[in-house]
Amino acid sequence: MVNCLPCPGGWVNEKPKNTACKFCTAGLACPAASALAYTCPSGYISASDKSISCQDCPEGRAQPLAKSASCDNCPRGKYSAFVASDVCSSCRMGEFADVINSLKCSMCPQGYKSNVTASPECTYCPLKYKSTLEENSTSCTACIMGEIQTPKSRTCFKCNQGFYSLFAGEQLATEFDDKDPSLAKCHPQPEGAVCRGLPTLDGQLKTLNSWWRSSNLSTSIVSKYCG
Repeated sequence: MVNCLPCPGGWVNEKPKNTACKFCTAGLACPAASALAYTCPSGYISASDKSISCQDCPEGRAQPLAKSASCDNCPRGKYSAFVASDVCSSCRMGEFADVINSLKCSMCPQGYKSNVTASPECTYCPLKYKSTLEENSTSCTACIMGEIQTPKSRTCFKCNQGFYSLFAGEQLATEFDDKDPSLAKCHPQPEGAVCRGLPTLDGQLKTLNSWWRSSNLSTSIVSKYCG
């Protein structure tokens, strides 16, 4: 009497009366005594021939197709937070992923913005602009009169009371208020001018009678803008 032998792991026999097993190819899995090769579903792979089981794709990688031998790297701008992912998700606007195989997206920091999905990087706001939000911003907003920017920054700092800026978003290396570091010590209000300080007047300085100013960018006598 002839004894039937089970196919070893990684091999399969799909028909009766066969005298030999055949090996499972990559993308399939065959436990011992398999009568049918198992197709690895999306999110899973078998990387080589004669596999006995499917392996899940790790975080940062994905595979949308069944019967696959490898997982796809999530490109910059996309991420995969879970194992066995069948798709790499796009970063939302205001976020970015600057390396491949990212597990998550990062928020654009202050001074940067991203107004597209799947962004690999955020865009630096131009001079005289700040990011609309402190982080996760999708746009930049212009500084206003009475606000300055320190060199190489993209934050609009409001001038403290009694100080002014020559124009909106003026680039000015300066000190800040000891009690409120968000208030800048811009150009000090000079003798011969009074700060109106009303929002409807945009914080405009008014020169007193008999005082004058040689140009709009002069700081010797001022009728410009303050915080």
